[in-house]
Amino acid sequence: MSDMTDPDALQPIIRTCQIIVGALIMGVVTFLAIALFVTQVGVNPAQALPGEGAGGAAIAAAGNSSLPVITYLAVAVGLMDLVLSFVVPKMNADRARRQMALEGPSAITKGGPTEPKQLYPAGYTGKLAPIYHTQLIIGAALLEGAAFFATIAYLVERNPLALATAIVLLGALVAQFPTSDRVNAWLDRQLGLLQEERQSAI
Repeated sequence: MSDMTDPDALQPIIRTCQIIVGALIMGVVTFLAIALFVTQVGVNPAQALPGEGAGGAAIAAAGNSSLPVITYLAVAVGLMDLVLSFVVPKMNADRARRQMALEGPSAITKGGPTEPKQLYPAGYTGKLAPIYHTQLIIGAALLEGAAFFATIAYLVERNPLALATAIVLLGALVAQFPTSDRVNAWLDRQLGLLQEERQSAI
């Protein structure tokens, strides 16, 4: 279904996406490793009494227990961002694709034999590839931010629920790592939807 002049022209975009998502993953992994190390050596940034100083986030509840407010907030933000990491990129891609469907078809431009491999903008795949790039970054950034927040919550309150939330979000981020098969499958799906929308628009 691809309308690229050169199949290898997609590889630079895939590599760029892999570098970006890989960097986001490494950032979360590094911060999570630091948090786990700090908790293992016994450094506690929240050693104040409940409701005081650095431990002020732990609001005193009934008895001697405390309510881990930051942890609960991190879980809520994590669940929300997990859902948004699928919804927002899809909305962005759908909007851009519908705009393409309203445009007239363009002829594919041929490149010279000595020119570097590239995606020619005239092809629909060449127009969809930057959309994939954008929606991938949006989804990955939402997951990364929520994972950082959950890790901070774990550092402050030492609640295993915050750690579990950070790990789940990290797993979701890893699951978004772009491979050639995933990118091509996404492009094929978008090209099919684009063809349907162009036909319905006629």
